[in-house]
Amino acid sequence: MTFRTGFLVGLLALMLSGCSNGESSMEVTATAYTSTPGETDSTPSLAAWGIL
Repeated sequence: MTFRTGFLVGLLALMLSGCSNGESSMEVTATAYTSTPGETDSTPSLAAWGIL
């Protein structure tokens, strides 16, 4: 089996392994930011990437 054929077979197997008819769930941890005075410095409307 050549590299290209092996790669395509592996990719197909990976794609098919994700197919299912059942339900699934995921646990997510999320954080949030608010601009209340106690949680900010002197620039509460300045985003982390530096844009107002």
